[in-house]
Amino acid sequence: MKRLVLATALASLPFNLAFAAKKDTVKKIDIKCHVEFTDKTQAIVFTVDKESKINTKTKGILGQKFYNIKRKKESRVVKAFECVALQDEFKTLAAKRLDEVTPK
Repeated sequence: MKRLVLATALASLPFNLAFAAKKDTVKKIDIKCHVEFTDKTQAIVFTVDKESKINTKTKGILGQKFYNIKRKKESRVVKAFECVALQDEFKTLAAKRLDEVTPK
């Protein structure tokens, strides 16, 4: 009986290792987005997501709540202008200026 259990465990080992290796390959990155809140203030917000979703993040971030430093409370995102990886630069001048004054 012990041999059967041991043989079953050893037989399933390659499948468990393959699953663990596949799970580790999903890479998450830090993302920064230039957004507008419900009160019309604009800011740079930070989030973490899969690297493959960076191009669609501007749609996915709509409606999410973030802490608005200027209003000192949470506000909802109504517009997302641009999202890039944390180490990358924004393309628009307005986003670049906001990024320069945003603490990281």
